[in-house]
Amino acid sequence: AGYHAPSGHNMQTWRFTVLTRQPDIVELKEVTRQTAERNKVHFYGFENPQAVILISNDDRNAAGCQDASCAAENIMLAAASYGIGSVWLNPLMTLRGVEPVKSLLDRYGIPAGHTVWAAVALGYPVSGGAALQKKENVVFFVE
Repeated sequence: AGYHAPSGHNMQTWRFTVLTRQPDIVELKEVTRQTAERNKVHFYGFENPQAVILISNDDRNAAGCQDASCAAENIMLAAASYGIGSVWLNPLMTLRGVEPVKSLLDRYGIPAGHTVWAAVALGYPVSGGAALQKKENVVFFVE
């Protein structure tokens, strides 16, 4: 699904690194949590996913963040259509260049010259949960 997302000028310079081994996922969670705490970065949403997709993009692509965002949304929408829960993990976007997170991302094969803009955790929800109420009055027309 992410592969089919739009990208600026159709450059498609993204890369999808998929973690499915639980030891890798647990290590990423713990290293990210500890690094976030040390750097006063909010850490949330990383419960017990069955997979984590790291979406990186070439640093030379000025629209890399936007392209990764489109890909992440496509992945999350597709997952929901299969009954799979997803959550966007923001701490990696902030901590991607901070040790030991940087070394871990290097070990996962994120290319030099790529920035991890998005991380999507995927798994089966413990319960269905309730949809959050959407805010009203957020669309304004210019006439």
